[in-house]
Amino acid sequence: MFVINPTVALVLIAVGLISVVWEFLRPGLIFPGVAGALLLAIGVHSLWLNPLRSQSQWMWAATLFLPLLALLIYLLAIARKARRNKRIAIS
Repeated sequence: MFVINPTVALVLIAVGLISVVWEFLRPGLIFPGVAGALLLAIGVHSLWLNPLRSQSQWMWAATLFLPLLALLIYLLAIARKARRNKRIAIS
């Protein structure tokens, strides 16, 4: 099974995150969100099947959670900017 390869799993996760971000930026399109969710699920599942060494667990955790943290910070910055622009428009 090629999905157990960690490189393929991380590529699937990266493409899934890009698809989900694309769905956030262009709402109304169904395909990027669904495809991104499926790719994320397959990528995370393949990392779950992959045996981890105790020395590299911190690296796997950083590889998985830092892009998610960056996405969350980006979305919060967009929400803050939208809220600030709404205040200016009302005044």
